Amino acid sequence: MRVDFTGDFGHEIGLLDISVDGDGLITRIDADLE
Repeated sequence: MRVDFTGDFGHEIGLLDISVDGDGLITRIDADLE
């Protein structure tokens, strides 16, 4: 998923990678700035 990160640091665009298991539960979330 491509997302906009906003806050006191300014505005950045990046990627959000969400991993889920077989039951649909989130097991990991990774965020990277472009």
